Amino acid sequence: MVDETKIVGEIFKLICTRSGISIVDEYSLTLENAPEESAGTGTISKKDPSSTGSVKKSQASLGLTMRKIEERELKRMEKMKQKLHTDDEIRWVDHDKTMSEQGIDNSFILVLRRKYFYESNRNVFDPMEINILYNQCRDEILSGTLICTSEEIVKLASLQLQVQKGDYADLTAKNIEFGQSTIF
Repeated sequence: MVDETKIVGEIFKLICTRSGISIVDEYSLTLENAPEESAGTGTISKKDPSSTGSVKKSQASLGLTMRKIEERELKRMEKMKQKLHTDDEIRWVDHDKTMSEQGIDNSFILVLRRKYFYESNRNVFDPMEINILYNQCRDEILSGTLICTSEEIVKLASLQLQVQKGDYADLTAKNIEFGQSTIF
């Protein structure tokens, strides 16, 4: 159970302490699979009560043309967004506010993630932190969120293969069947 009166930063420090994470500045919480925001009801509302709702014909046709252009641009952007997932889709939780101030309730799923860019520059030696970073990088490369060059992917896949199959040995390498291995 979470104390909803505390700010997220206090709750987050407790999560990191219980998880064995020593440097909390490198991690944060994100919202995953947030409930769909309800779409509009389709009704038209008057924003200006003094407005009569009538529009000149030339303004109406101009508005229609602009809407068509906007719709075309939105469709084009959605197609591009489907091909390439980015960090724009990640909703980081604000540590200075409470959960309720951010509209987060029990229907949301919070995920502990490592930030790729943070204040201090240090090496990671803690196995728990390495595991979190590895799994996050692997998942984001496979989903297309984290973009890598072909050379980087080959290097990462070779490291993963070495972890799964061990060091290269000429005699045993000929008999290894890779099949549907879950390597990058």
